[in-house]
Amino acid sequence: MKLFVVTPSRNQLGWLKCCVASVRDQVMLHSPPAKEAPESGSRSLIAGQESSIHVHHHVQDACSTDGTVDWLGAQTDSPLPENYSFSFSSELDSGMYDALNKGFDRSADADILSWLNCDEQYLEGALTAVEDVFTESSALDLLAGSLLLTRPDGTLLARRQAIPFRENWVKAAHLYNLSGGLFFRRSVWERGIRFDTAYRNLGDEDWVLRLLSDGLQTSCIKQPLAAFSFTGNNLSRQAGAQVETDRLRGLHPVPARTRLFLNLCRRFEKIRQGAYRRPSLDYAVYTTENPDSRTAFHIEHAPFQWPKK
Repeated sequence: MKLFVVTPSRNQLGWLKCCVASVRDQVMLHSPPAKEAPESGSRSLIAGQESSIHVHHHVQDACSTDGTVDWLGAQTDSPLPENYSFSFSSELDSGMYDALNKGFDRSADADILSWLNCDEQYLEGALTAVEDVFTESSALDLLAGSLLLTRPDGTLLARRQAIPFRENWVKAAHLYNLSGGLFFRRSVWERGIRFDTAYRNLGDEDWVLRLLSDGLQTSCIKQPLAAFSFTGNNLSRQAGAQVETDRLRGLHPVPARTRLFLNLCRRFEKIRQGAYRRPSLDYAVYTTENPDSRTAFHIEHAPFQWPKK
């Protein structure tokens, strides 16, 4: 199975190095990093073995001026692991979602697609777990995995567990399954539903809503698949995000009483799925101070609260 990962990039070389390293090492199997039991059917992973997956990572850069282009060129010239390939393009675009459209349009020979922003990275064994789920469920279109929110030094802020997608729940609240843990079949992209480039912050939420209304088969797993470094400058935290939130709510109006009921249903589902538990957790991530190897962390009681401003 071939997985195709797109990373939109613009002047974030420090974070990009961590992101690329986390994709590249997916073709080597690792011991499971989390103490939480993996989903049924997942393979056991042993450090040093080769994975059966093939991963292609494409960086869609927007003419960065911080040394990114030279660094990307060096990656294509260096020896690459077996079952891993890498490419990049540096060209002007009209924002992150335009970059994603350009990147995914290059994925014609892939089976499963996903994207990571520069401040995100995959956890050990994430893509092997994704391959298992899609292999076991031929009808599955879109998969959501859990995420870890971390500080820039890699320490944990929160564990955000994925729960089932419900179109009306997203309309009533927000995209509660974060994009760094989303994976979808190439056939989904072939439906022609592209990211709306008019958005700068919430184009992923708009895109998912249009996919859900198109009847996609979705699923989720509790296993954390990615880490999102919470810098305070992430797109979803910028002032324009509220403007786009208001725009989305205008496109999908939900009466106040109905919104309250739907949010209660979503919170009940989170309770039922164990999203408010505080389990012990082991994970390892790359940091800007150590982009060449993962730094391991152990948490006795992982919090679930979204970080405050």
